[in-house]
Amino acid sequence: MTHAAHEIRRPRIRGSWILPGLLLLAATAFVAPDGATADADTVTRAQRDARIELGRRLFFEPDASPSGLRACASCHDPNHGFSDPKRLSADDFGITTRHSQTIIDSADNPSAHWDGEFRNVRQLVRKRVGSSVSPWQAAPSSPVTLPPLALQSDGFVTFDNKVVRFVKTKMPTAPAVRTFETERVAERMAVHRRYERAFQVAFGSPKITVERMAKAIEAYCKTVKSTEAPIDRYLHGDKAALSEAAKRGLALFRGRAGCAECHTMEGTRPAFTDYRFHNTGIAWSGVETRYGADQVALMGKLMQDARLQLRVKGLERVRGPIELLADRGRGRRTHTRAMVRRFKTPTLRDVAKRPPYMHDGRMKTLEEVVRYYAKGCCQDDPLLDARLGGQLVGFEASDRDVADLVAFLEALSGDERPGLAQDAWEARVETQRVRFFNAYGKPMKNAPVILRPEGDVVPVDGEIPEPKVRLVRTDAKGIVEFAPGPTTHTRVQLAGYADPGGDVLVPDTCEEARLELMVSDGTKFIVRLRSDQTPPDELVFVGDPKKGNARKFVFPRTSLKVDKDGEQEATYEGWAYRYGNSQEVKLELPGSNGTTITVLRPGRVTPIDLRSDR
Repeated sequence: MTHAAHEIRRPRIRGSWILPGLLLLAATAFVAPDGATADADTVTRAQRDARIELGRRLFFEPDASPSGLRACASCHDPNHGFSDPKRLSADDFGITTRHSQTIIDSADNPSAHWDGEFRNVRQLVRKRVGSSVSPWQAAPSSPVTLPPLALQSDGFVTFDNKVVRFVKTKMPTAPAVRTFETERVAERMAVHRRYERAFQVAFGSPKITVERMAKAIEAYCKTVKSTEAPIDRYLHGDKAALSEAAKRGLALFRGRAGCAECHTMEGTRPAFTDYRFHNTGIAWSGVETRYGADQVALMGKLMQDARLQLRVKGLERVRGPIELLADRGRGRRTHTRAMVRRFKTPTLRDVAKRPPYMHDGRMKTLEEVVRYYAKGCCQDDPLLDARLGGQLVGFEASDRDVADLVAFLEALSGDERPGLAQDAWEARVETQRVRFFNAYGKPMKNAPVILRPEGDVVPVDGEIPEPKVRLVRTDAKGIVEFAPGPTTHTRVQLAGYADPGGDVLVPDTCEEARLELMVSDGTKFIVRLRSDQTPPDELVFVGDPKKGNARKFVFPRTSLKVDKDGEQEATYEGWAYRYGNSQEVKLELPGSNGTTITVLRPGRVTPIDLRSDR
C-alpha cells in the first residue's frame, strides 16, 4: 500500500507576524488555559476577522471532513453561486438525493438545509464533524424515512418466496460502505499541524477542536452576503437598471404569476424568500422520474400485501406508493403530516448563477422552473400548498411572459461574487517549504514539483492576480520553497506521482510541511516532434484497469529544444512508481491517430517519437 506522511513544523511566535491589529488577541489569549478567553462569545474585532479568515480556509479544506476528501466548497462552489453545479450533491458517504442549497445570505437564514434540519451553520458543522455517524444516520437528504427504494439492491426489500423483509439496520453487503469516527477529524488536523498558526491567531492558542472549527466556518459563512444587483439599483430609483423585459417580469413576479407570495420582496433590500416551508409538488412529481413507473407500480402491489403491513408499522396509513417514496421534506423533521413534502423557500439572490434548480436539482434552466409554476405545479399531490392549489393554480403565460420572468430573475444576480476577501490575512507567511522524502527516507533531490493554486482567491497588494500553476524543483535537501500565490491554499504535488498521498494541500499560513512517498526513482521522457506540431504542456498516461492499474500519471514538460531544421525535442519528468516496478500505460494525445503504448521505468529515459503521428 502507498504510504504518505504529513508533518507540519510547529510555528514560531515572532513579533514579525503579531501585527498591531492582533496585539489584543495575543495579549489576552493566554489568560485562561486552552484558549478559553479567546473562545468566549464576546470577541474583539481582530479576533472576529481572524476567525473569518480561518473559516475561509477551513471551508476549502477537505481534511475538515470525516473522510478527508470533501470540503464545504465541494458542494458550495463560490464560482457557482455557492451551490453545486451537479444535480445531486455528494457527502462523505456518497451521492445524496438532494441538490445543495446556496449559503448566500445564510446569516439571515433562520435554519439550514432544505428541511430546516439545523438552526445555524455552527450546529451543522458540529453535527457533520463532531460526532460518529453511520451512513444511514448521515443521510438527512434521504427522500423517505426508510432507506431509498432500489429493488433487490439497496436493502429496502428482498425477495424470499414473495415474503418481503425490511432491513432497517443492516447495511448492504456490496459495495462496502465506510464509516468514520468523526470525533477524530480535529485530532487528524492537529497531527498534520498545517493549521496551528492559523488557530493561534484566531483563538489565541494552536489547539484545534471541533467547536473552534465550527465557530470559524460559521464566521466565514456570515460574510457570504449577496452584492448589489440591478434590482437593487432599480428599487432605489435607477429606472434604467432593469431592461424593459425585466420590468415586465417584475410586474408578473409581483402580480398574476404569484412568485412574490413566497419569494417575498419586503424591505428596502428584499431577501426574495420568506424562509418558510412549502409543498410545490416537486417531491410528488419526481417519484416516477427517480424510481421509474414500474417500480412505483410494484411498490403499490407490495403495499396491498398484509404481511408487509404487519412488518412495517404504520404503512396502513399511507395513501399510496408515491406518498411512501417521495422525499418527506420538513415532515421528516417535525413528524407531522402537515409538513410532509414541504421544503424551504430558497433565496433568489444570484439564482441565475447556480443551476440546476429545485431540491432535487431536476430543472436545468430558469425557463423550466417558470414553466413548471405556470402550468400549475403538481395538482396530484394531496398536500400541495393551499395557495398553489387555490387561487394560484398556474397562470396564463405566453412565451414572452416566460422570457420576461427569466429576464427579471437574471437581474437578481449581484455584480460581484459574494464573500470575497478584502485584504490578505496578516497570518499569511512569506515563504513556504515542503520537504520530499522517498521510500528509504532519503531526500528527493532535483524532483519536479507542481504547485497548483486552490481554495479561495485572496488579494495581493490590493489586487487579485490570475492564479497560475507553477513548476519548480526540489533542492539538494529535497526541499521546495515558494511564496504563497493569490489563493488560500497551494496543492504541492510530486510530478507524475499518481497514488493517493502524492501531494499535500498547504494553507497560506503554514511555514513548513513534510511529505514521505513510496517511490524509489524518477523517470524521464524525451519526445521528438515535427516543427508543425505543438508540444503538450504535460503528458498524461493512463494505466489499464484490467491489469489492476487504473491510475493517471501526469508528467509536466520541463524543457524544450528546437534544432536548425525546426524539429523539436521536449523533455517530461516525474515519479510514477511504487517500489520501483515498471508499469505499462497508454498515452493519448489530442489530435493523435491513436494511443501510444509505453512503459514507465524507474530511473530510465524513455524516447517517444511522434513525428510520424498524423
